[in-house]
Amino acid sequence: MAYTDNCDIFGGFHENGFNTIIQHIQHQRPSLFNYATMDLASNHEMLCKEIDFHEAVNRFDNPVVSSTPYLPIPGYDGTSGISYCIQITEAKIDFHPENSIPLPPELHPLGPQKMTLKAKICVGLGCPDRELTDKLSNEGKGRTSNDKKAPESPTTGIPFRRLTCFCLEVYGVINVIRSSDDLKMGLEGLEIVDIKPEGLENILECYVSTVIHLSLLPKLTLALSDLVFELTDLITLAPTPISAAVPFNPAIAQDEVKIMMNLTT
Repeated sequence: MAYTDNCDIFGGFHENGFNTIIQHIQHQRPSLFNYATMDLASNHEMLCKEIDFHEAVNRFDNPVVSSTPYLPIPGYDGTSGISYCIQITEAKIDFHPENSIPLPPELHPLGPQKMTLKAKICVGLGCPDRELTDKLSNEGKGRTSNDKKAPESPTTGIPFRRLTCFCLEVYGVINVIRSSDDLKMGLEGLEIVDIKPEGLENILECYVSTVIHLSLLPKLTLALSDLVFELTDLITLAPTPISAAVPFNPAIAQDEVKIMMNLTT
């Protein structure tokens, strides 16, 4: 059967192509994958994982790390906060069927019309020495209540010797949902591997899932009308309607995202 038996234009995008693009973006735009407080962003050699990036990043004076605010300390009245970093060191996608990313048992098997996202995330915290925290705590003694108004956000980082780091593997199962009006993605399941105790893992998975559902996925919703293009005054390109012959469009199968379009006059 020809690819265009049920449509006028057919496009297929293999998972290997997507993963190659992700690697290129990670190499040329490292600041999209690495986040740290100002002291670490300007000294990224101190981060948990070394960043491999293209020489053009420095040549065009692009940031290697995105700067984030210092972590505030509840109840502390000083201007200092804790340094930290968050690094996405690996990002990969696997379209149905499951073959390049082995899913954890909680998400296995990968069903039809779904894809797997895997990310390795490393987090580091600049834990200060006890002597320094004692010194900072003594600075607040003797001040009146009027003097103890905490700043809106920390402006400096508490010195530390080295970052304390850990890395996690995060798996997500995503499906594509097409309605009569729009095209959107849904999170079918999320698993953070090997966190103990189980209750802590469940809390983190709940929080991350909620952020994805309420913050990330709504921004990825695409109105079908945005996929209609007027090529000329007489010809229009639009997604092929769903039918018995085309049950999914886009379709996720054979390690590809397949898109079918029709020309109308």
